[in-house]
Amino acid sequence: LDASYGLLFTRIFEDVDTTGDNAIGFDEFVMAHAKLGRGKLRDKLLYIFSIFDTDGDGKLEKDEAVELIRSMSSSFARFIIAIYNNPSDPRSPSHVKRKKDKAKV
Repeated sequence: LDASYGLLFTRIFEDVDTTGDNAIGFDEFVMAHAKLGRGKLRDKLLYIFSIFDTDGDGKLEKDEAVELIRSMSSSFARFIIAIYNNPSDPRSPSHVKRKKDKAKV
């Protein structure tokens, strides 16, 4: 893993480890899955944004934006694409395409 990819997962791990015991229990795992695997696209993107907004001010300063871009240029981009293309999300392109295809029939 490159450094930015490792940093991203370190931040996610710290967020998921709600007990602060440096381990992820099953309940924490389930909550992380709910955050990242379900829900609306906007909520997922907001969560990802908050991972990079390290000072929590609701903005990405230059150093935070650079970190986001570095992560996006790594394998993290596949992570974002997977969320965006989640066919169960009504705003995902694959969901919209299926809906249009059904309307044509």
